[in-house]
Amino acid sequence: MTGKEKLLELIEENKEKIISFCSDIIKISSENPPGDTTRLVQFIGRYLHAEGLDYTVYAPQEKMPNIVGLLKGAAEGRRLVFNAHLDTYPCGDASRWKYDPLSGMVADGKIYGRGASDMKGGCTASIMAFTFLSKLTHLFNGEIVLTLVSDEETGGKWGTVWLLDNVPMVSGDAMLNAEPTSTAQISFAEKGRIFLEVIAKGIGAHGAYVHLGDNAIKKMMRFLSDIEHVVDLDISAPGDVTRVLEEGRQIVDKMKGAGATDVLMGITCNIGKIDGGLMVNMIPEKCRAEVDIRLPQGVTCRQVLEEIDQILTRHQGISYRVIQAMEPNYTPPDHEICLLLQKNAEFVRKTRVILNSGIGGSDAKHFRQRGIPCALYGPTSYNMAGTDEHITVEDLLTTTKSHALTSLEYLQG
Repeated sequence: MTGKEKLLELIEENKEKIISFCSDIIKISSENPPGDTTRLVQFIGRYLHAEGLDYTVYAPQEKMPNIVGLLKGAAEGRRLVFNAHLDTYPCGDASRWKYDPLSGMVADGKIYGRGASDMKGGCTASIMAFTFLSKLTHLFNGEIVLTLVSDEETGGKWGTVWLLDNVPMVSGDAMLNAEPTSTAQISFAEKGRIFLEVIAKGIGAHGAYVHLGDNAIKKMMRFLSDIEHVVDLDISAPGDVTRVLEEGRQIVDKMKGAGATDVLMGITCNIGKIDGGLMVNMIPEKCRAEVDIRLPQGVTCRQVLEEIDQILTRHQGISYRVIQAMEPNYTPPDHEICLLLQKNAEFVRKTRVILNSGIGGSDAKHFRQRGIPCALYGPTSYNMAGTDEHITVEDLLTTTKSHALTSLEYLQG
C-alpha cells in the first residue's frame, strides 16, 4: 500500500471523527467581535494533547490566543505551513436560523452553524490532515507547522501577522489554507481593496433659501459619481494570471453568475454607506460616505489613490481618508504548491478543479507579502456570514483528503 493509499484509508476510517470534530468546534462561540477564542483554543489543545501532538499557545492578546503545532518528518527538508483562523462573524438573530447558530447540527449531509464555512470546516480539515500525517512521518521529510489563529476577521494583527513577526517557524516554504473557495476551484490570488471615508462640507440654510446654502449632499453625489470612473484605469495584469482566469471563465461565470470573471479581472467601486442631512426642509451642511474599491492584479493602491487625488481637485469641500488598504497579491498559478493541490483535488473529486482568484481577503496576503507561496482550497460556502450558514460533509472530507495528499507529496519532493 502506498503512502497516499494509507493516508486515504486513515481518513475514510475516521470520517465520523472528522464530522464530529467540526460540529463540536462550531458549538464553541468565537464570534468577532469580541474575538474571544480562549474556549475554542482550550478545546483544540485538549484534542491535540490526546493525539500526542506537540503545540504551543501564543497569546499576545489574552483573549485572542493562537495555536502553533509542529510535526517533524523522517529527515531534514522543506517546511509546509497550514493556516486557518478560529474567529467567525457574529451569529446575528438566532431566531431566524433553521437550527441554532451554535448547534453544529449535522443533517441531510450538511453541517450547520456560524463559522461552518468561514472557517471551522477549513480548521477541521487542517487539524485532521495534521493528525493523520502524524501517523505517517516516516514517509516524508521536512516538517509541517499548524497555525490556528485569532483575529483574522479584523485584520490579523494579533494572529497571523503577530506569528509571522515573532515565531520564526511560521515562515515556511509554502502555505496551505482551507478558506471556503468551493472544492471546484483553488485560489492562487486575492484582489486588493481600499476602503475610504469621504466627507463633504457645505453651508447649512433653510430648505426654501437655496441661494443661501451650499448643499453637502449634492456635492457628495457629484464626487461619488466622479470617483466611480476609477474602474476605467488601465490594468497591466501579469500574463499568467490573465491566462488562468480566462481558461476558467466559463466555469466561474456559471458558478458565480454571468460577469463574475470580469469582476475578478477588473476594478470595482461600491458606494456602501452614505449619511447626511437633518431634516427635509434644511440644506445639509455635512455628508459622509464610505466607499469600497477592489483592485485586481495589475493595479496598485497608489495608482488608484493618485487618481482619486486628481478627481478631488475638481471638487471643493470634499476630503477623504483611507480606512483600510491592501494590495492585490498572488502566487504564480504554475507554482508547485498550486499544481500539486490541483492534481490531488482532481484525484479526490474525479473531475476538473480550476485555478482562480479570490474576491475577498484572507490571511494568505500576510504570507505572500513575505514571499511565501500560498494556495487556498476549502469547502463551498453556503450563506457565509448569513442565516443558516453551512457546508456539506462531502466538501469537508474532500478538503481534508486534498490537503493531506498534497502535503505528503510536497514533502516527499
